[in-house]
Amino acid sequence: MRILITAMAASALALGACASEENPAGNEIAEEGGKLVNAIGADSQFGRAMAAAGLDGILDGPAPYTLIVPSDEAFAALPEGTLPDASTEEGKEALGAILSNHILPGTILSDDVRKAATANGGSASLPTLGEATLEASVNGDSLTLSAGGDAGSVTQADARYDNGVVHRVDMVLL
Repeated sequence: MRILITAMAASALALGACASEENPAGNEIAEEGGKLVNAIGADSQFGRAMAAAGLDGILDGPAPYTLIVPSDEAFAALPEGTLPDASTEEGKEALGAILSNHILPGTILSDDVRKAATANGGSASLPTLGEATLEASVNGDSLTLSAGGDAGSVTQADARYDNGVVHRVDMVLL
């Protein structure tokens, strides 16, 4: 486990070494600044799910994270029963496993991902806190993230907060 976490941190640092100061215009994510816990919004589907899984507390800490936040519409599009019921300990853990795959260690900007993907023939692997790997691909101006067979487009990128960055996607990455 320690080796995996070290490898994830090293991957995040490698991507972070390419960091850009650019912040694309048109970012409609909640006002930037403050902690990531404020970015997700307590009334958003993602915010409620993070709280139900007991993961919202890590977003209030000092460590930098990159959040891949699905829109409320993405949650609504999931077939009924797709997400585990967090009212049981087993369901809470299963929901936490899904959501932790939307959290990456370190601050990874979209420009970092684009540079890494371009250098690697159009795709880059992004390790998550949930011990999964998201695949990022670039096609022109479009940035897509996939987990298994599910792929979502980044709709808003690079909202910066005191302890990380948020990218919005149009799909829950299962």
